[in-house]
Amino acid sequence: MEVEEAAYRTVWSEPPKRPAGRTKFRETRHPVYRGVRRRGGRPGAAGRWVCEVRVPGARGSRLWLGTFATAEAAARAHDAAALALRGRAACLNFADSAWRMPPVPASAALAGARGVRDAVAVAVEAFQRQSAAPSSPAETFANDGDEEEDNKDVLPVAAAEVFDAGAFELDDGFRFGGMDAGSYYASLAQGLLVEPPAAGAWWEDGELAGSDMPLWSY
Repeated sequence: MEVEEAAYRTVWSEPPKRPAGRTKFRETRHPVYRGVRRRGGRPGAAGRWVCEVRVPGARGSRLWLGTFATAEAAARAHDAAALALRGRAACLNFADSAWRMPPVPASAALAGARGVRDAVAVAVEAFQRQSAAPSSPAETFANDGDEEEDNKDVLPVAAAEVFDAGAFELDDGFRFGGMDAGSYYASLAQGLLVEPPAAGAWWEDGELAGSDMPLWSY
């Protein structure tokens, strides 16, 4: 699609529009979109947009395409007509119009201005319906799969509540290899040639009750 889009010129690659020569009247052309101008309404207020496109080979001749609710819809209508009339030489308002806009049948171009105008109106309406359509079921299933992948390592709240703090409390027999705390420290003192701590200085309620305990004694 990028190669196909690159084959067309767009308003973004062309020089900016020059100001209109009519300084006495208010400018109604869209500042960016080609072939689009405002009809009615004050500047900045809600209004409608009209679209017309130059007819190649007929100097000064323009094809009226109709009135649209938004500038974007009018710009899409211009692109559909330009593609039908100019082909690869068309300058588009949107690069993706080359592949997103339904093509105008060749028979419509041969039918004259009215045939092109009617075909462009059908193409713009079809494009708007396509743009407003919801996502396909395949995209919905893909999004659901992504959510499952993101949440597979999350522990449910109900399961997390099972592992309360009391489930991992250890008694003195497990801490000191099956011995009570007094026997454990006495054995440790014999091996290290240190004095055992005073009675009651070992674990009480999970913390050492004694504040000062000599580690080495020579």
